[in-house]
Amino acid sequence: MITNVKEQFVDVIKAESKGKNTLILRRLKTSIKRFDGKVASYELEYRWHNMVIDSDNMPDVHRVRGNEFSYWLKKEINFEKGLFEQFNVF
Repeated sequence: MITNVKEQFVDVIKAESKGKNTLILRRLKTSIKRFDGKVASYELEYRWHNMVIDSDNMPDVHRVRGNEFSYWLKKEINFEKGLFEQFNVF
C-alpha cells in the first residue's frame, strides 16, 4: 500500500511511503549538473527504514537506515503519476 506522507516534510513536491521505503521529490533551489552534463532541477530521495509504522499507524519516515539521491530534469518527471509508479530505485 502506498501512503502519501508529504505533510511530514517541508518544501517537498511529493512524498510517498510503501512498506519500509519512502520516495521524496524536491525542487532544488540551485540546479545541479549531472554526470551526463545535463542540469537537473529536481532531487529524488530514496529512504529505506527499520520500522514500517509509528505509534499513530503512519509510516515512520524519519527512522532512516540509509538513503540515496538522484537528480532529474523537469521533462523526465510525470507530476500526474505517483512516485512509485514512475521511479524504479530498488
